[in-house]
Amino acid sequence: MYLIWRSLPYQNLNFLFRPFSLKCTEKKAWKQKEKAGFRMVNETTVKSFLTLVRVGSFTEAAKQLFLSQQAVSKQVAKLEQDLECTLLSRERGKLVLTDVGKIYYKAFTDMEETLTAARTEAGRMTANQDNLLA
Repeated sequence: MYLIWRSLPYQNLNFLFRPFSLKCTEKKAWKQKEKAGFRMVNETTVKSFLTLVRVGSFTEAAKQLFLSQQAVSKQVAKLEQDLECTLLSRERGKLVLTDVGKIYYKAFTDMEETLTAARTEAGRMTANQDNLLA
C-alpha cells in the first residue's frame, strides 16, 4: 500500500491511501500531483523507519520486522530517496534523527495511528455486516 501526502509544511499534511498498481490515467494524475508537491512512499518503508527510530538499531529493527539488517537499511534509504531528504544521521555509532527526520517521524506516527484506527473500525464494520448476513 502506498501512502500519499502533500509535502512539508507539516500543517498541510493530507494523506490518501492508494493501491500498489495504478492505471495509466492515474499515473499521469500522480505525476501532476508530484509536481504540486505530493510525495508517494511505501507503507513498508515507513514501518521500517518508525521501528528503527523506536529501537535505535538496525539489527534490533530487523529482528522485530523479521527482515535482514540489509533489508531495513535499504528500505530506510529508499524512503530518504523518495522524500528527497536525510532522515537519520550516525553520530558516534548512534542513530540520530535530523530536524527533518523529527518532522517526518511525528507525521508518520500520526499516520500509523490513523491507519490502525481505520483498520480497526473497518474490521468492526465487516464483522457487523457478516453478522447481518448470517
